[in-house]
Amino acid sequence: MESWLQRTGRGRWADELAVIVAKHHHLTAYRGRHAELAEAFRRADLNDLSQGFIRSRMPREHVRAVRASIDVGVFFTRTVPRAIVRHLARHPLDPLPIVRARRALRQAGHDGADR
Repeated sequence: MESWLQRTGRGRWADELAVIVAKHHHLTAYRGRHAELAEAFRRADLNDLSQGFIRSRMPREHVRAVRASIDVGVFFTRTVPRAIVRHLARHPLDPLPIVRARRALRQAGHDGADR
């Protein structure tokens, strides 16, 4: 992401996109820097992950129309469960790394981008 943003003259987007990527799996609302776009992605991802059960103020008909237009195939029935089991087997003391946004931002060189 970083090199592409730099090559295309969009380097100033790096912190905002890093926050979006790091925070999109959080279950609670994000209110830090870049919250407007990061929160929209977080809510959309939660809607996707819950298969429309948690709509985050999205109209039910809109959610149904979007879900009907996208074939997720085996992603939620095989890919995600296998990835979770594989991670738990390899890292039993670190069960949910996807919600550790601060660590991800630090590792990506964007420490403090969410504050």
